[in-house]
Amino acid sequence: MNIVTNLYYEHEIEDLINLGVNVFLLDTDCLTTRSISCFSRDDIKRLSKIIHRENKLVYVNLNSMVHENDLRIAESYFEFLQSTDVDGIVIFDWSYYSIALNYGLERRIIFQPGTLTTNLYDPWFYESKNIKGMTLAREITLDSISTIIQNKKNIELSIVGHGIQPMFYSRRPLIKNYLIEKKLSEPYLNRTDLYIEETTRENFRYPIFEDKFGTHIFRSKKLESFKEIMYFSSYINDFFVERFMLSDEEL
Repeated sequence: MNIVTNLYYEHEIEDLINLGVNVFLLDTDCLTTRSISCFSRDDIKRLSKIIHRENKLVYVNLNSMVHENDLRIAESYFEFLQSTDVDGIVIFDWSYYSIALNYGLERRIIFQPGTLTTNLYDPWFYESKNIKGMTLAREITLDSISTIIQNKKNIELSIVGHGIQPMFYSRRPLIKNYLIEKKLSEPYLNRTDLYIEETTRENFRYPIFEDKFGTHIFRSKKLESFKEIMYFSSYINDFFVERFMLSDEEL
């Protein structure tokens, strides 16, 4: 089972390898949301060579929602990915799959939609699309995970196993709209210190984050499943550690 996490800075590659990271997830400068540190095309080519020299793998993180005005950018980016040796392309929106087909990159796709991959049929369906892998939904139980992984065929399966988990994603600028409604003027883009709180639940604060790709609301508590997932480690290909809003010390 590979441990996968986001790379923020080139100088931490060696430290993360020593901590057990097998796969580095690189955020792009044009199609990645919830990003703290993004990389240019030249950066990704250069970092891929460095990481591969250490016999580790490189995934590119395309976790944004695709709208029509994003298509040209996405097509251009997949054309660029043809010239790289990245090992996987993690996508949130299935629209990226259609673009990947046009560039012969479907076998590098890892579909990670968050909540959609919940049942036994999903691995069979996505394997028929000739993709590399799919990530199981965060909401399903350990029993469901056990059933799915024991009946899968050849497709690689992964889970998001640790970190603060998004539970809502919209392309609408919800924080911006709230500030407009309240006639408030303050910075809001890319801030990680904002939260919402329900009046009926004391001490439950949900982090909220907005960038150019829209608004994300996160669960109030981190997911922590290292101990539980060790039972399935021989069946799971990738264990994703979500680094967003996670301190370097905890990582």
